[in-house]
Amino acid sequence: MKLYDDQSSSSLSPQHLHQQRQHHQLMAVAEAGAKCFRSCRKRRKTRTAFTNHQLGELERRFGRQKYLTPADRDDIASTLHLSAAQVITWFQNRRAKLKRDLEELKADVTAAKALGTEPSTAVLDRLAELTRASCLRQSTTAGPAVASNRDCKTTTHSRQNSSS
Repeated sequence: MKLYDDQSSSSLSPQHLHQQRQHHQLMAVAEAGAKCFRSCRKRRKTRTAFTNHQLGELERRFGRQKYLTPADRDDIASTLHLSAAQVITWFQNRRAKLKRDLEELKADVTAAKALGTEPSTAVLDRLAELTRASCLRQSTTAGPAVASNRDCKTTTHSRQNSSS
C-alpha cells in the first residue's frame, strides 16, 4: 500500500505527513467498517402481524383512551399476549394515523370550499367524528392532546350550528 503521494517524504512537513497518515488510517478503518456493516449489522425485528382479535381490542381501547397509563399498557399487553413495546408502538402509530387522517380531511374541506363547493355531509360528519376522537383525553394521563382545544371547540360549535 502506497502511504504517500508522489511527493517525496522528505519534502513534506511533519504536520502534513501526520495528516496523510491519519487520512490513510481513516480510509482503511472506513473500508473495514463498510464490509462489517453489510455482514455484521443486526437484523431488524420482523413486522408484527396482529390478529383480528388483537386489532379489535386495541382499536376498541383506542376509541376510549388515546394515551395509556403504564398499568393499562401492561394489562393490555398481557391480555393480548403482546409485549409492552408492541402496545406502545401500536398506540403511537394509531395516534399518528388519527392526526394524519384529520389533517387530510381538513385539507379536503378547505379545498372544496376554495373551489366554491360545499363539502358533503359525509365528509363533514367524518371530520367531526375524527376531531371529537382526537379531543378525547384520559383524565388520569397527562398525555398531550392530538388536536388543539380551539379545534375541539370549533368543530363542536360548527356541527351544532349546522344541525339547527
